[in-house]
Amino acid sequence: MNPRRPRDRRAACALAGLAFALGGAAALPDEGNAGLERLVSQGRYTEAYARARDEPPQAGESLYLAALSAYNALMLTDARRDLTRLAALGYERRERGWPTVSAMSAGLAASERWTGALVPVTAADGRVAYDRSGCGDVTFASDVDSAASEAYAAASRIAFGGVRPPDSAPPVNLYLFDRNADAAEFLGALDLRARTDGSAASIGLGIMLWRELDGCDAHPGPYGLRATLAHETLHAFQSLMGVEYGPRWTIEGTALMAECLVDPNRALDLRCKALTAVRGDRARVLAALQSSEERFDDYPVYYMLCSCFARRQSLAALGALMRDLNRYHGRSTEDALWYSSALTPVALAAAALRDTEQAPEWAAARDLVALRARAGGDPDQQATELLAAYRARSDEPYLGFLAARALVRAGRLSEARAVISRLERTGYEGAVEGTLTDSEAMMRGTGAGS
Repeated sequence: MNPRRPRDRRAACALAGLAFALGGAAALPDEGNAGLERLVSQGRYTEAYARARDEPPQAGESLYLAALSAYNALMLTDARRDLTRLAALGYERRERGWPTVSAMSAGLAASERWTGALVPVTAADGRVAYDRSGCGDVTFASDVDSAASEAYAAASRIAFGGVRPPDSAPPVNLYLFDRNADAAEFLGALDLRARTDGSAASIGLGIMLWRELDGCDAHPGPYGLRATLAHETLHAFQSLMGVEYGPRWTIEGTALMAECLVDPNRALDLRCKALTAVRGDRARVLAALQSSEERFDDYPVYYMLCSCFARRQSLAALGALMRDLNRYHGRSTEDALWYSSALTPVALAAAALRDTEQAPEWAAARDLVALRARAGGDPDQQATELLAAYRARSDEPYLGFLAARALVRAGRLSEARAVISRLERTGYEGAVEGTLTDSEAMMRGTGAGS
């Protein structure tokens, strides 16, 4: 059955988008302790934490719910404060299988091996964006602090339509570790669960970053750490706003959009991967849109869908869609798409595919995928084709980076220097494959790959 179109779709979309910008917890009606318990019962700990933070509980039942929410949202300083008060009051146990005050206090005590004093990390406007804790590596902590302001602003632009969230939003907690194995042990001490086989993880308003992933750099390239932090900060904002239980294509797709705001290589990289993913399998787009399961291989397709929707509608409309698709709002993908944009899943998938074939912003990706398909030939010809592609798409610095490296390999050093100089003037630093400094070293015959 086709969903009915609302009487005033634009007005409905605008209102829902405003609710997305203000945050899910702030939009909830005042239900007192019952509302807080409902959120906790549904596992919506970050929303419950935000509510308790706005209206601090004083004792007993509501204070326990506040402590439990802060604990599960990885706001451990607040959890420790509330648990200390509960212990002083002699409050201990709850029903429903929730942990006791003693159990959570023991978890916090065990986790202190990996945490230290909180250090405020400010954004460009002086706002405390993050409270940072842990990791003895001074260089890594300094790198995180340097990346924080830009990453925070990028996540805020996607989530709230501006460079900063509402003033009521609390600082996001950052937990830094030397290795991903340390983060796994930290979570084990707290009896919390998150995957630690990637470059970072987040639970609620807590973000865990590690310097090494199984012995390798967890954030390769000059923009890797900024992109990771922007991605995870958006997830923290999604949790605060109560949209984290939506389908993965919306949750991960928007997080990838945040990455693209701080990494000049990321959009082109994702578009190339999306083109490769759907080549010969166009049905994959609709399948990714309709699936409730997360597949890492589908991340470029998630980005493709979200960027298409935002381009044709708006970020506010995308926010409205995410709220409608949240499992607690109970609206199907078909209904939510129609309500927010008068699109069907088939129509959105088709529009996303048309973008890959026709949209100007996808032109560089189409060129690069075609060039890579012809790879393996004469190095001089490859360099010529990449240089021509960069000259035609000079707003894509990654093309210039690839062209410069190809020119060095072909022995065309003066042309390589000209491209590198142009990239340096724009402030571009390099990519996962290497930096501009590496390319200059290659020209001198002293760098790796010379």
